Amino acid sequence: MTELRKKGCQSVLDYGAGGGHTTLLAYALGFRSVFHHEFKIFHPFVQWRAQRMAANDNFPQPPDFIFSAAEQPMPHNNIVDGAICTDVVEHVPDPNILLDQLRNALTNGGYLMWVATFIEAISCHINIHYAGHEEELLNRHGFHRIEDFPVHYNGHTGIYQLRK
Repeated sequence: MTELRKKGCQSVLDYGAGGGHTTLLAYALGFRSVFHHEFKIFHPFVQWRAQRMAANDNFPQPPDFIFSAAEQPMPHNNIVDGAICTDVVEHVPDPNILLDQLRNALTNGGYLMWVATFIEAISCHINIHYAGHEEELLNRHGFHRIEDFPVHYNGHTGIYQLRK
């Protein structure tokens, strides 16, 4: 997340945000806008946590905190200059749709922090045939690797820039 800040990102999308840990970190780091894209069942809990953080930390100007329901295609275009997608793609039926949504949400030149771990032994990991081909998949959708993560992480990781 700090890598996105170093690159000047002011708005961030947490795609497949789950319980909101990464979303709330973005909130705490002072991103101007934070988008939480996840199934609606998570939204009330994450919203409650964000409200508590704002009350306890006395944000001078709380960031815009926007929820997007994963049950629907993302309705947003060119809304963020940074996105995070960690350990999500291996759970979706069609990774191409996920990458199209990320591409559409990002501004041209926007950044993607990516982690994918296609492990056959984990039963909820589908599309195992993408293992070892993640770079090709990302390139096909306009994402080009610009650097590695500053820390080692299992699976396929990287920081990518979008060229539309």
